[in-house]
Amino acid sequence: MSERELRRDLAVLPISAVRELTGLSDRQIRYYDQQGLIEPQRGAGKQRRYSLADIDRLLKIADYMDAGYTVAE
Repeated sequence: MSERELRRDLAVLPISAVRELTGLSDRQIRYYDQQGLIEPQRGAGKQRRYSLADIDRLLKIADYMDAGYTVAE
């Protein structure tokens, strides 16, 4: 694994940044977490911390949802 790939998995972004980058609401992001579609790490105080890989996955999920798929699919 290259150093660049490792950085993509480094969870440093708070949900507010993820919301702005993806256009998803906090509720949507938390729902996808609860459904096991993403697995953000936890920082100090149990706050969710997201990586660039998590953001990529959320954008793919949003694309699937916009195309008419359900979470179960």
